[in-house]
Amino acid sequence: EDDPVRPVFKRICEALKDENFDAVMIGGDLTYWHSVTKERWKYVIDAVFGYIKEHISPNIYIIAGNHDYNAGERDNYNSADYYNAYMKENMGSLEENGNGYFETNSYYEGDVLIAYCYEQNGIYFMGLSTSPDIMRGNLQYYNYQYSQGALTWIEQKLAEIGPDKT
Repeated sequence: EDDPVRPVFKRICEALKDENFDAVMIGGDLTYWHSVTKERWKYVIDAVFGYIKEHISPNIYIIAGNHDYNAGERDNYNSADYYNAYMKENMGSLEENGNGYFETNSYYEGDVLIAYCYEQNGIYFMGLSTSPDIMRGNLQYYNYQYSQGALTWIEQKLAEIGPDKT
């Protein structure tokens, strides 16, 4: 099949159609293939996020998976940048309120969102991704480690939220 959207996302979206959830959280790996062109990555983003936004919920939280990092490897673009591609515009800026943890890395240009925390209707949504530095030296195929900085940020954020809300 030539469609880069993973079939499981299509089945899940169809099953949840018109349910009106407060939010949807996606754990990454939107693409089926390990390498897609930037144009096809944009197609995946538009197709998946557009469908969910229209039929399920306008609030979509996502964190990158290894397929997401790998997708841009061939054409050297940041295919895991769901924050700037969707979340920032639709869910709000994380830089302004300190609810995002970004890392500068050696593989992609600029900072990459590694962890985040959004609050919606008294519910906290947190995402944690592996570092894009796993891309160096083909480590993405077996080294799915979280950075110490991301883990420290998550611990601090959980303490800030408090035990009664976590």
